[in-house]
Amino acid sequence: MNTLPLEQKIIAALGTDTTSAALETLLNEAEDAIVAADESAKLEAERALDPVLSPDPVEARTAMEAAGFAADRLRTLRPRLQARLFDLQAQERLTQWNSDADAPEARRDALAAELREVYQDFQTKIPDLFTRIAANDDELSSLVRSRPLGAASRRLLSAELVARGLESFSREQPPLGKELALPDWRQPTQLAWPARPRKPLSVLMAEAIAFNPPQPRPLTPQYGAERAVAVAAEQEAVARFYDERARERQARENAEVQQHANRPAAGT
Repeated sequence: MNTLPLEQKIIAALGTDTTSAALETLLNEAEDAIVAADESAKLEAERALDPVLSPDPVEARTAMEAAGFAADRLRTLRPRLQARLFDLQAQERLTQWNSDADAPEARRDALAAELREVYQDFQTKIPDLFTRIAANDDELSSLVRSRPLGAASRRLLSAELVARGLESFSREQPPLGKELALPDWRQPTQLAWPARPRKPLSVLMAEAIAFNPPQPRPLTPQYGAERAVAVAAEQEAVARFYDERARERQARENAEVQQHANRPAAGT
């Protein structure tokens, strides 16, 4: 059996660029050739041992060894061909994977840029907007408390209520500014909004008493000035407390008015 042409093809494939499909075809050919060469070697061995079929022992031995030698040469090439096929398949898978990853990675980069831009813009604008809404709520609350007779029909709702198309806040529809917790872009363990957690006045006063117990001090001008600042701060805290209660009372009144307006008329 002449396996030289196949050997030459395998050697050429091992030393040049090719495809995994071509190598796989060549490997299958080598497997078939090895089986055929083994069968030929077996037949030549049986023939060589039979003096009737092979009168010349030297010639018979040469034919037998040549058949076995051809099979052994192909077996030597087979593992190198398999290794080359494995490496080439790995390279092709890597190339395909990189190609498949290009588009998702490009979308990833676009999303990252969009997140960076949108979130930082949101972080800048939302706290500022909620702060201005809170200031406007205080203005409206003052006007509601001082409204004269005949002005009750004019509803001075919060900007958030107007924006959301609501008449009042409720458990199901709470204020967004109180519910929102916005992590800081650069320090996510800190909040960009709210800047500080809001505590009831009673809690603030209890903490002040616990951590700053009153101590007797001499009546000096410096003490008088510090005391005036402390009293002013306490008065401001009390004023904020009552403003908050007034807003809550206004919200309840708004809810009652809305509930009354939605109640079906008698006889309907």
